[in-house]
Amino acid sequence: MLREYVWNGLTPVAVIEGGAVYFIRMDHIGKPVFATNSLGTKVWQVSYDPFGGVVASTGTPEAIRFPGQWFQSESGLHQNWMRDYDPTTGRYLQADPLGLVDGASVYGYARGNPGRYSDPRGEQVEGAVATGIGLAILDGPLPLSDIAGICVIGAAVAYCALGNCSPNMDDCEEQYQEDRAWCADNASGREYIGCLSRAEDKFFTCKRGGPRKPRVPEVYEQ
Repeated sequence: MLREYVWNGLTPVAVIEGGAVYFIRMDHIGKPVFATNSLGTKVWQVSYDPFGGVVASTGTPEAIRFPGQWFQSESGLHQNWMRDYDPTTGRYLQADPLGLVDGASVYGYARGNPGRYSDPRGEQVEGAVATGIGLAILDGPLPLSDIAGICVIGAAVAYCALGNCSPNMDDCEEQYQEDRAWCADNASGREYIGCLSRAEDKFFTCKRGGPRKPRVPEVYEQ
């Protein structure tokens, strides 16, 4: 069956298959996390380990992985333009063609920090959108039922472990989920990533007991 992807720059936003259009939603780093049909119903959903391997999925996810990567079912590897990436080790099979541009290892991926960086061509890392307090590791909605597990890359802060969480957990979560839903419905590509970044900033401000910011769509318009 013929399958055609619709791109916004380097970001796949939809796939057309059998006359039907499915809309792909990405996380903050650019991995696809779910797709919906024209009615907004999820047709597949996937979660990943930190280095891009699929740990759970429903439906039949696309072969898209980290930005610039395509899953090869025959080998289990991710083809990443200039090189092949192994998600079980978080490393490339071939040396970086540009040499030591990303640190001491010519086989490492995204400086060992795939929650913050990506390498769309297998040559040199690119940074994701960062907030003032770092980047949360996201594979779909945050597991807020276990808020003690939330950490932030960069600042490396475990908010609840340090006693900085507001007791109004449900209200913060409600705001965050509403903001993320608005981003998914109203933004795409780089605008979507920026929208998620602002939603995360609002969430962590709320968790620290800071002043409440306006709800959506103001999260995107700021």
